[in-house]
Amino acid sequence: MRRIDDGGAAVTLAGRPRGWREIARHIEDEYCVNVSRHGLVFLPVTGCLPVDEIEARIAAASSAFANDLLDLQG
Repeated sequence: MRRIDDGGAAVTLAGRPRGWREIARHIEDEYCVNVSRHGLVFLPVTGCLPVDEIEARIAAASSAFANDLLDLQG
């Protein structure tokens, strides 16, 4: 199955500070995406949504994830 992901951009930029998994769960809920245990933001391409919508959702979720992780670091 094909998927679209952020290539780990959020965690590459912001790291995985203590509490990062809670932020990941929030991002999953808010953006309706998946976040792997390594911090990869992704969605499978199933034909339910156009690819450009999936790409836009992943981009928005990854950006929010990185910002939230940076905020967590204080």
